[in-house]
Amino acid sequence: MSNHSTTLAAPAIATAAASSNDGPITKISQLWQAAIAYQSAQPDQVPVVTALSNLYQRISPAISYQSIINVVSAVYADSFWNTNLLDPAMLSKAAQQGLGLSAALADQYSATALSQWRGLFSRKNINDNGAIPVTSSYTESLDIVCNEDAAASQTLLITQWNNEFWKMPQAGKNYVYLRCQNLSFYGSIAAPVVRIFYTQGGFNQPVGSWLECLAESTGGTTGGLVSLVNGMTQPVSATNPLNVGDRAVSEPFYFSAQAQGHYCLAAVVGDDFFANNPLGGASNWDTNQWITHNGAAAWHNLDVQQKTKTFLAFYNQDDQKEEFYFSALCRNVPKGTKLSLRNADDHSEVSFDTGVITINDPSQEVRQPVTLPANYKGRLEIHLESPGYPILAPSAAVEVTMHWLMSAEHPNYGEAQFLSRVRPSASSEQLALNMGSFTLTGGKQ
Repeated sequence: MSNHSTTLAAPAIATAAASSNDGPITKISQLWQAAIAYQSAQPDQVPVVTALSNLYQRISPAISYQSIINVVSAVYADSFWNTNLLDPAMLSKAAQQGLGLSAALADQYSATALSQWRGLFSRKNINDNGAIPVTSSYTESLDIVCNEDAAASQTLLITQWNNEFWKMPQAGKNYVYLRCQNLSFYGSIAAPVVRIFYTQGGFNQPVGSWLECLAESTGGTTGGLVSLVNGMTQPVSATNPLNVGDRAVSEPFYFSAQAQGHYCLAAVVGDDFFANNPLGGASNWDTNQWITHNGAAAWHNLDVQQKTKTFLAFYNQDDQKEEFYFSALCRNVPKGTKLSLRNADDHSEVSFDTGVITINDPSQEVRQPVTLPANYKGRLEIHLESPGYPILAPSAAVEVTMHWLMSAEHPNYGEAQFLSRVRPSASSEQLALNMGSFTLTGGKQ
């Protein structure tokens, strides 16, 4: 949601020298180090087009155009960040200028480069491997951790990497953390900056509804990472950087919840190569693209069901009315479970109610269409009651998702088809974009 793009410079042929290692490049590792040296030159001595041109003149013929563009897309990530994603059109333009490629080839190489996240990475879900855009759930991150009012063991958060440590936020103080790893950035990352946010549980919350958590060490809104060195946690720094494959966890942050209930937590990590400021953008499109195309961001919307009625906030962020639908997808839900979705605001101009639906299939899906006025905020009431015992069994879950039906007249329609690879809705023209989901699981913590 930040707009941190950099104007592409005119081509320059090998006029700027790297701060180090300006000889031939015969290995991919040397390509990374040379690109990093160009990007680190101060003050802005080597803009991205010049770097591409210089790198090309130094490389062995065995190193491909794709490899050059892959590396430059990661090292100069801030040059290609366009409001809500790394923009393949901007990368393609740079490749055309710096490498002399045709538009068709530059487009192909750029799309491939930006289909995989390179750099600091937090998982959207347990199966997330950094593919861009995220096509499965992006709000079930196990890398955002809440430990209620007790500090968590940072050592365990790293050593037990695939374990989920989430505890439902309680009324009062809550300690929260972000985990991340250097997924495939083949250089040292020495100055990471973490920010963590919270808001009321729901879908596609606009920027203004998010509140920043505070770092325990300073009381400020930014914090650092620690990694393990010989089994001990050490701050990530120039003397203890994150190299490829290294894992880390943030220092503790905290927020004070006014009451027990469902909360959404989001977190970002930035560094010298990708600032990753989330406080920008203000539309349905921005929200969808930012989270699905940002590997250095995470979002957690998953809680144990507490009561038969759950309330979640939902929004239309746009300045015109838009069509949406809610879906409730059951996972191993007992037959006979009662489920309904309705607008909890009885005085609103927007009225919808599925009525009580009896679940007859453990994987049944319930849908409710709705047209929302411009800049609308509502509350979705989910009534969910299992037979014999009101709360879902430990093995069951219901994933409630808000979908935006983008019409062919929307200004981002063509871009959505190209970038998001979204599937058509029931209508042959509308595209269904995921605007976030909240998963209610069974069992008590």
